[in-house]
Amino acid sequence: MDIKKLLDGIQADIEAVSYPPLKTVIQTLLNIIEAQAKTINELKEENQRLKDEINRLKGEQGKPDVRKQTKPKKDIFSEKERKK
Repeated sequence: MDIKKLLDGIQADIEAVSYPPLKTVIQTLLNIIEAQAKTINELKEENQRLKDEINRLKGEQGKPDVRKQTKPKKDIFSEKERKK
């Protein structure tokens, strides 16, 4: 779940709140949620790096490095070629 998209959607609804103190409280809570979501993601990444390092030190293989393909593979076979 992408917290940023969720918060952006809620942001539009906050504008409809007419009571300024309530609007301030809601905005503050949303800011806290966004900061915590960022911290959680950073901690998850660090945790995975530490797990990978532990496995490397144990002599086990770590997570494989998968590179993105720069060019999509061209379909070699087509219906016309198969019919020939």
